[in-house]
Amino acid sequence: MKSHFALMFCVACGYLATVLPTVSAQSDAELPPAVYLYEGDAPGSEGRSGEQKQVRPGADRVVSNVHRPLIYPYLPKAGTNTGMAVIIAPGGGHRALWSTHEGHVPAKYFAERGITAFVLEYRLAEEPDSPYTVDEHALGDMQRAIRLVRSRAKEWGV
Repeated sequence: MKSHFALMFCVACGYLATVLPTVSAQSDAELPPAVYLYEGDAPGSEGRSGEQKQVRPGADRVVSNVHRPLIYPYLPKAGTNTGMAVIIAPGGGHRALWSTHEGHVPAKYFAERGITAFVLEYRLAEEPDSPYTVDEHALGDMQRAIRLVRSRAKEWGV
């Protein structure tokens, strides 16, 4: 069973590796409306402010300075929803979030195939002078995102 799962995982990764580079990047204006994980300040972010910073201006959305974690919901078209969902946490070494190619592009791909996808922009632990930790804040943001998706499951069709 493990070898069957491993084979299917490798096939899926190979397929995504060939398809995802052909999907075009989105500008911030084309992103779905953001849903903040917390009303007001996130726990541990009290007194911290500032807008997210675009680390690499251009086609790729690479952000840092995240103090208000959020998700971007990508909903499937009517009639195609499978009821499944995935939360995507883009990488970047906890210094920045490479949101376009590691978040929004895969989310759009999943939504086009009937899977509701959410891109999580979480607090970063390795930014210079960051007060955040991976175990408490980044993980806490993922856990909060899961609770939020579950609480709005009916609305989002999952």
